[in-house]
Amino acid sequence: VALLFRALDTWDPDVTRVVKVLRPDLGGDAEPLLKLRREIDVLARCDHPGIPRLHTSGLCGRLLFYAADTIPTRSLGEWIREQG
Repeated sequence: VALLFRALDTWDPDVTRVVKVLRPDLGGDAEPLLKLRREIDVLARCDHPGIPRLHTSGLCGRLLFYAADTIPTRSLGEWIREQG
């Protein structure tokens, strides 16, 4: 339904964001647009360390997009070593 991109924040080049954009071939279809819109609405309401924080969303032409924080990936073993 969407394409994921890794992007640098123009205000803070040390910060990496994830940008999710509706696929161009689906830009005119209602169902994929509504699914991504629901995802944006859910992210906007969530406040949990395991869920990326939404920074912005909008339309670029007919393409819906949002930008969010990245979540560092760790294995279970790494998490256990860190937490004890």
